[in-house]
Parts: sequence; structure tokens; C-alpha cells
Amino acid sequence: MVRNHHFIILSIIVNVLLILLSKCNSYPLFNDLPIPERPTKFHSQNSADRYLNRMKQYYETMEQLKNWRRDIDQSNEDYEETLQDIFRQYNNLDYNR
Repeated sequence: MVRNHHFIILSIIVNVLLILLSKCNSYPLFNDLPIPERPTKFHSQNSADRYLNRMKQYYETMEQLKNWRRDIDQSNEDYEETLQDIFRQYNNLDYNR
């Protein structure tokens, strides 16, 4: 039982030290790490045209979706009617046997 307590206490101390070392920038091990530069093609683009194009795309898509939903509702009604016709035919086949 005593060994378990020593192990737990030692692991807590080691974890605290690691956390302190990782947060501290005064040690050369953590302070002098090179930060790689991003290549030019990955730089963020903060142009106004980009946002205008996105907004235009968004509004065009929403306009299309508004019409698309209406088409789906109409097609669902048509689909239900065809299903009812199919069931009628199937029921008639059973009665004819």
C-alpha cells in the first residue's frame, strides 16, 4: 500500500513539473523552438472580393433552395399518389387469385 502512495505522489510531482516547464518560456529548451513559416499559398486572404463572392453564392443558393423545397413538396404529393396506385394494383392481384 505504501508503494502505491509513493508512486501516486511521484507521478503528481512529475506532472506538475512538466506543466510548469511547458508553460515557462525562460528555458532555452522551450523558448528557442523554431516556428515554421507558412508557405505563401497558405496565407489567409483578407480581400473584400472574397467575402462578396461568398455572400453572392449564399444568396443564390438560398434562392435555389427555396424553389427546391417547393419542388420536393410537389413531388412528394405525386409520389404518394403513385404509391396508392401501386397498392391498389397489388390488392387487385390478391383478390384475383
